[in-house]
Amino acid sequence: MRDWRRWMAVVVMGLGLAWAAGWGVGRGSANAAPPETASGTGPAPASTSTQVRMEAETVVLTVSPDGLQAQVTGEYLMRNMGAQTETLGVRFPLGYVTGLGNVTECPEIRGLQVWVDDQAVTWQRISGTPTAACPGDSAPWAEFQVTFPPQQPVRLRVAYTQDAWGYAPYRVLSYIVETGAGWYGTIGQGEIRVEMPYEVSPGNVVLEGSVGFGFTSPHAQLQGRTVRWQFQDLEPGPQDNFFLLYVEPEVWQAVEQRRAAVQANPQDGDAWGFLGLALKRVLQVPGLWDMGRTLRHDPGARALLDEALQAYAQAVALRPDDPDWHFGYAELLVAAAVTWGEDEPQQAHAYKAQATAELAQALALDPQHAKTRAFLEDYAFLLEGWVEVRNGQVVFVGLTATPPAPAGGAPPAPAEPEATAAPPLGSSPAEPEGVPPAGPAPATLQPPAGAAPATVPAASGNTAADDGALAAWVGLVALMALCGGGALVVAVGLAVWFGRRAR
Repeated sequence: MRDWRRWMAVVVMGLGLAWAAGWGVGRGSANAAPPETASGTGPAPASTSTQVRMEAETVVLTVSPDGLQAQVTGEYLMRNMGAQTETLGVRFPLGYVTGLGNVTECPEIRGLQVWVDDQAVTWQRISGTPTAACPGDSAPWAEFQVTFPPQQPVRLRVAYTQDAWGYAPYRVLSYIVETGAGWYGTIGQGEIRVEMPYEVSPGNVVLEGSVGFGFTSPHAQLQGRTVRWQFQDLEPGPQDNFFLLYVEPEVWQAVEQRRAAVQANPQDGDAWGFLGLALKRVLQVPGLWDMGRTLRHDPGARALLDEALQAYAQAVALRPDDPDWHFGYAELLVAAAVTWGEDEPQQAHAYKAQATAELAQALALDPQHAKTRAFLEDYAFLLEGWVEVRNGQVVFVGLTATPPAPAGGAPPAPAEPEATAAPPLGSSPAEPEGVPPAGPAPATLQPPAGAAPATVPAASGNTAADDGALAAWVGLVALMALCGGGALVVAVGLAVWFGRRAR
């Protein structure tokens, strides 16, 4: 791989980390912070001196089968704690921001309906204070009149459609409670429920951390298809708003279907491979995958990673002659080593050893395997010490009698020969000796004792057009830096330029 490609990949990963750090929890900038008019805000009073209290609220967000929107219903029990009747303009926000930097338009909730004590009421559209979501215009609200007799309960109910936001395969929904602070006293008790199209788990609901955007609020309770939060005597502020970061239903349902397929036919190597691929898609960090090979980094993701690695191991055991599954396994192993290397250095070392063996095996089966060649061209530096490019050839230095030592430990002792290394330049793609037989998942491939480094042809070099494209991107980086931003635009463009489709 050319030096400039390696340098650029490092720069891109840095941009990606900066992007994730700035947007990871959705509160790093004015656009990402919960706005005054965030979609899903509970009703707010027009007066700041009201004696009307919100005694209880129950909000249900029912996610659509495609995961791209939710039908929302909110019920609010109100009580005038004063001695005088109050007739107030009650406001409900129509516009909202997504946390992805909407500055050209104000998206709105749709189909708002309002009931007071089970009687449908009409509302009028009014303008409020301009916000970061609508910098050039005033924020839209719905307002309706409600009379609150002293010490009498009044029930408000709303229903509307709200869009989710995010990048595939993840989406975010929110419910903002902080404007409830405008009512008298605390919110007595509340429940927020999200009804999902699938059984919820830490694998499909990100309970800790982020994926570069969005997050899930603490203390979420998972049961069946429901994610629930509950609270009592809440004086709401920004820290009390609710967010849910989840996997798109279509993507998760593919995982469930692949699991069912391997259960129905556990000797089908392709079924195991497609399960690994489906899980890999869930684990990929949106927007950063082709550049940094990074994965989700949370306890739920760790369990999915173990399942995906086992699935790929079964695939290469049952289909040892398919270079695609060897490559797919290697790609996931490298991403796991990059993502979990600091937390688990010994395990990351084992991942790199196995990845090196799988890449060599893929090229032994097909010396012109395009996916493996493209991966080594762009990302051999992620296997430093294991794979090198020497004079136009890829050299698997890890397939020697003395592979790299794990972090903080002595190098492993040379093992007895178990498999041949990848073929040298010009060899045929015939099946090598030592291919794992069908059966249980194979152990980590060990190099032959005393063997010389194995080599395979390097991927073809780049043209002058590539250098011109690099210069153009460097210019764009500089221009966007002068304009005060653009890291995400640059990162997406580079992803398109350097990305490779994976199996």
